[in-house]
Amino acid sequence: MSTDSTAPAPKRNTIGLYSSVGVLAVGLIAAGVSYLSRNIPVQIDFTDNHFYSLTDGTKQILSGVDTEIQGTLFVSEGKELPPELIGRVKDLEALLRQYEQKTPKGHFKLTKVNPAPDTEGGEQAALAGVQPQQTRSGDVFLTLSISCLDKRENIDFLGLMGREEQFEYEISRAVANVLKGDEKKKIGVMSALPLMGSAGPMMGGQQRPWVFFQQLKRDYDVQTVEMTAASVDPSFDALMVVHPAGITETGQFAIDQFVLSGKPVVVMLDPHSIVGKMNAGRQNPQMPPMGGEQTSSSLPKLTAAWGYGFDATQVVADMLFKTPLRGNRESPAFLTLGEQAFNRKDPVTSGLGDLLFVFSGAFTGKPAEGLVEDVLLRTSSENEMVSPLEAENSDESIIQKFKSSGEAKSLAIRLTGKFKSAFPDGKPKATAPEDGEEPKPEEEKKDEASTALKEMAEGKSGVVILVADTDFLYDNFSVQVMGNMALPFNGNLPFGMNVLDQVAGDTRLLQVRSRNSNRRPFTRINAIETAANAKIQNEVAELQKQADEANAKLSELQAAKDPKQRNFMSPEQEAELETFRKNQANAQRRIRELRKEARADIDGTLASMKLWNILGTPLVVAVIGFAVFLFRRKSTSAK
Repeated sequence: MSTDSTAPAPKRNTIGLYSSVGVLAVGLIAAGVSYLSRNIPVQIDFTDNHFYSLTDGTKQILSGVDTEIQGTLFVSEGKELPPELIGRVKDLEALLRQYEQKTPKGHFKLTKVNPAPDTEGGEQAALAGVQPQQTRSGDVFLTLSISCLDKRENIDFLGLMGREEQFEYEISRAVANVLKGDEKKKIGVMSALPLMGSAGPMMGGQQRPWVFFQQLKRDYDVQTVEMTAASVDPSFDALMVVHPAGITETGQFAIDQFVLSGKPVVVMLDPHSIVGKMNAGRQNPQMPPMGGEQTSSSLPKLTAAWGYGFDATQVVADMLFKTPLRGNRESPAFLTLGEQAFNRKDPVTSGLGDLLFVFSGAFTGKPAEGLVEDVLLRTSSENEMVSPLEAENSDESIIQKFKSSGEAKSLAIRLTGKFKSAFPDGKPKATAPEDGEEPKPEEEKKDEASTALKEMAEGKSGVVILVADTDFLYDNFSVQVMGNMALPFNGNLPFGMNVLDQVAGDTRLLQVRSRNSNRRPFTRINAIETAANAKIQNEVAELQKQADEANAKLSELQAAKDPKQRNFMSPEQEAELETFRKNQANAQRRIRELRKEARADIDGTLASMKLWNILGTPLVVAVIGFAVFLFRRKSTSAK
């Protein structure tokens, strides 16, 4: 009997042993997974655009590292670090571990230092030129210092919080810079706008440099080229022409000769520059306009020689890329360019999420003989060319009267190949010499004509990139400025930098920089609205015409009345007047009904989309769960 009473005990002991072993095994597995995830260079990234993985551009930079690079992460620890930064610091460390793993032969070495006051870490920070930043928790360090030999680059990540997608670009840029040394390529910038800033009462007070050109100066030696220059310094590695308003033929000739020398040129034109308009208003009224008419720009001689037209009196309105504005407005002349606009096969635009072009023009035509065209940006087929005045003042009118061209238009083009001169007769004749200036002898004029290039030398190839807008680089349309920080809110600055890097800089950074923009415009919603409005457009136009005619007839009847009998009408006039009033009221009522129906169609489609977005994931999970249930049930019944 005693034996029977003690029989279950071994079973309980066995269960306890198994449970203990199971808990231990789970703990070991969790520790193993944690170790492997941190030390084995294998990663699965299911995010859009592979947000947590290094881009191919970064991998190319790291694959060429043949000398040791030291990365020192100066980060405050303990109570000094605000709680909201703890997770961000871990993400940054995980990103830096990928740099260690992808650099051959362990040439990227990362160390983490707490630069607390009166410690060795604090001395290291001071020697590296690293300073703390003020936060509500006090002074905080979160800076990466990258050094190679005697070159050092520091990256302040506190200034980048909220824009974590920039982390990889800033690190890769710093690595590339410390590897290449101090030498910078030279870029000439020609413009009628104060891109580099200005000061003085004649310009309406001090203007700071555009953020884009501040960033450009980090990587390039940027030099200004006067709009009146007769030639471009041949030592420049590239030339950037931004809104050349009022440029003379002599200035175009200077650009022409620079292209024929084999140097790359980036040209940004604008049919209606908001910044140009603002700048014109700041000028001293007692002085002539700088660069001529400020609001529009073109290079007619050059673009024609390259095979293209650019109408400087018309801007693009695009219903698919229209942009919501303040006051419940939508402007089809403010283009929020999305997926359909980009050439995804080209590194300049392959990684961009969205761009904002404001009152942009468009290029028409085909490349001249010997040139090859690559379209980088284009409109949708739902576009129409309108006047700048309409674009500024009549958003609703453009939408109501919209007539699609049915063909996409080019907003940015790259031309490559053998260019020919737009000035086959040589340098254009100069204007009459100014007072006190000696006219040039005929022999000197002939020498200039004979030395002018007519086409590119044998074996040479040129590059010209054309962009149909300039305002997109302006701060108001590209960044949010907060104190000393400028945070990009679209892909405008990455696109501008990519263009320059492709013709003059480090092309490996193109894809890394493009990750700065992850927004996706709601082009599908715009397409739904455009289709709904198109259904009623003809009927609304006809009814509006009837209403306008009835209104004109009423005015005629009122004007035809005898001045002495203004308050009296014949029965026939009264009947006719009543008929016109009814027609006018009926037409207006029908217009309201049609617009209400169109709005109902749009709202219904959007409601369906929202419903699927909300219920889609639970439905997919439920279907997978039900399938697993059936599979297990079938397996169990088979046993």
